[in-house]
Amino acid sequence: MLTLLHLLSAVALLVWGTHIVRTGVMRVFGARLRTVLSRSVEKKPLAFC
Repeated sequence: MLTLLHLLSAVALLVWGTHIVRTGVMRVFGARLRTVLSRSVEKKPLAFC
């Protein structure tokens, strides 16, 4: 039972940490990150030319 509690708390901590990092990155890079990602998705990857 204790192992299950540890596992659930580790997953919760991972999800929370991911959310915090994502929020920070979006605050810092915001619109610029969206622009770069949208341009990179539009182009065909160079490895497949």
